[in-house]
Amino acid sequence: MKPNKIFEFETYTNIRRIVPGYYVDIVTVPSNLPLNHPARRVYDDRSIEVPKTNGSIWLTIKSHFGKGHIGIAVFAAGEDSVICECIDITVNNPHIRKSISWWLYLFAEDYFNFPVVSDADLYNEPKLFYSEQFRKFANKQL
Repeated sequence: MKPNKIFEFETYTNIRRIVPGYYVDIVTVPSNLPLNHPARRVYDDRSIEVPKTNGSIWLTIKSHFGKGHIGIAVFAAGEDSVICECIDITVNNPHIRKSISWWLYLFAEDYFNFPVVSDADLYNEPKLFYSEQFRKFANKQL
């Protein structure tokens, strides 16, 4: 089993299967995006330092309650892994304890149909996430 591959640059909004009151703008970037593609001004996968041969997804989470974004996450898929390249979520009221970052990890697993594997340097919270039983791929050997 290998991660799903991204074949074209696309943008869309997901308003389902997310924490109530939030939605996500999704951008898919294939690994072979031309160097002169205008999207590279914002979504340049050359900045990704983990394997990305199957492409990457760039997620911007927004709130229905106000303007602006709440956070971002970038997940990259290699030939045999999906890794969170970066995640930055606002951690002030009213966004505390909404499980936003957990939802983004689960979304990436569903999108690539492959488990998000941990990076080498994990803090306690990600370690707990990777061991959670509710995950589609929890405790499966890769």
